[in-house]
Amino acid sequence: MSRNKRPVFADYVSMTIVRAAGNFAVLLFFVSCGIEDYPYLEQIPPANVSRPASSTAAVSIGSRDGDGVFLHYSIFYRIYISDVALISTIAESELSRINSALYSDFTAMKPYTDASNNLAANTGSLFSSRNYFEIELLGSDINNTFLSDKGSFTLNFDFSDTQSRSPVIYRSGGGEFILARSTGSGLFNPQPRFLGGTFDGRFVNSDGLNSSENATTTVNRDVATKSISSGATRYTYASLYICAVGINGTTLVPVYSAPTYIGTFLLPEQWWQGTQEQEDAK
Repeated sequence: MSRNKRPVFADYVSMTIVRAAGNFAVLLFFVSCGIEDYPYLEQIPPANVSRPASSTAAVSIGSRDGDGVFLHYSIFYRIYISDVALISTIAESELSRINSALYSDFTAMKPYTDASNNLAANTGSLFSSRNYFEIELLGSDINNTFLSDKGSFTLNFDFSDTQSRSPVIYRSGGGEFILARSTGSGLFNPQPRFLGGTFDGRFVNSDGLNSSENATTTVNRDVATKSISSGATRYTYASLYICAVGINGTTLVPVYSAPTYIGTFLLPEQWWQGTQEQEDAK
């Protein structure tokens, strides 16, 4: 017995309906999973960063009122050893003169800092892959300061080479906090240290910081070395980025905005002789 054959057009219509139904089901799946509501944090516009002088920077922070994801701002850094001293504001073209690793890191992260690219990035992984670490504050919890403020304010950085003063961060009209390097959190054992053994994490150039022997993954993992002739003067620079950090309320994993480049700064020279007791008195 022969079977009746359906017209080809009818087969086409049936298949189209099935495909449409399948696509609709996929759409419903994504909507039900909330994927369209994936937490997103706005980048601090690069245009909001100004450099009043070679040793200072100001970052204009916009309001995040009503943002249920935002927790605080984080500043990431890496130190670079160099034999070049640049006292003017450092341009992109000069980064390779300072240290080839600085130029390599900058170019690797530049596509993600460019607001016009709209590139998605796991900012935390991006920084860790380049050995960038989160800045700390000497004697203070950075997350319990104005860096967790959702309002509008201006964040200032000062790396001036001033006697008896370490690089600081401050909010306009507010108190200063001394910037400090990462303690390593068990990942590495940073130097230099006071005679009493306490880690001295301030952003100042010293023998313990600009030593290539210390620039290893187990000691100063946050420092990039450079081949320098014996006897040449050694300098150190800090490259800084800032991003907003939040939390995904569903998965409880950190959420980052795209990073914003603040600048590269020549670190001032250490002015004390190394004992903790002497420095505590300053």
